[in-house]
Amino acid sequence: MSTGIGCAVFTANSWNHFTLNFERTSGNQLHYQNIVINGNTYTFEQFANPLSDTSAASVALETTLIGDGVPDTYSMWLDKMTLAQQAFNGDQNLDDGSWSCSGNCSAATADTTNQLDGASRKFPYTGGAAFTSATFSTVPAGDFSTATNYSLEFWSFITNPTASQALEVYARQVIGGHSYPFQIQCDFKDSGKWRVWDPVNNNWVATTRNCVVFTANSWDHFILHFNRVGTQLVYQDIVINGVTYSFNVTLNATSTTAADSMTVLVRLVGDSAGTAYSWWLDQMSLTF
Repeated sequence: MSTGIGCAVFTANSWNHFTLNFERTSGNQLHYQNIVINGNTYTFEQFANPLSDTSAASVALETTLIGDGVPDTYSMWLDKMTLAQQAFNGDQNLDDGSWSCSGNCSAATADTTNQLDGASRKFPYTGGAAFTSATFSTVPAGDFSTATNYSLEFWSFITNPTASQALEVYARQVIGGHSYPFQIQCDFKDSGKWRVWDPVNNNWVATTRNCVVFTANSWDHFILHFNRVGTQLVYQDIVINGVTYSFNVTLNATSTTAADSMTVLVRLVGDSAGTAYSWWLDQMSLTF
């Protein structure tokens, strides 16, 4: 099965970084999603049917080297190879009503009007005084105690983007006596940049990446990559509709006596007019 994506001979004596994204769908099909090569995403979106197999359930990794017509001997070196599991499927949590809200908000509800696969989650900011906000949170399933590298992925839809001052999504991890709030904001009307949160100085840090007002009535795909190294937060990049934009910002975590936890949060910020608006998210997941 051809993906339509060209594959050139690898450069000799050079390290290259590959991430393959795939899944087993709810209908038990193989879904080849995309490949990320040195930070550039190439979309596959290919589906295939599985074979029947009576073997016990298992997962195996294989690497195959194929010779050419000669064939000459050769070797390939692999390093830092990992298989990341999906720890939290946001669609399940969006559908079961597990999101709580605080601030100027009403309950996040399942929505079948604006959706990709049956139901999205509608997050309403009810408006009010200037620059007020609505914050929604959920606790993902899974054991994150050994996780250090994360991908927070979602599809976004908004009908009235000009009413928003900023939109935020983040994963807040507390582990080992430190708090890591991986908080990322699209700041439409102030800096016009993607910004990340500095927990030590309690303020936003602008990245070099511009952030324009989202297109109304359009689904957009976002993937946020971040990790923790020692007691530091590393904001790596954001992938928007298949295009990768680097952040490369490193900040320090803060100390805490709170119990270990992981929380996923969504925040809608109102502008100076405090006009009400809503934000729809679908197929949201946190993987490590």
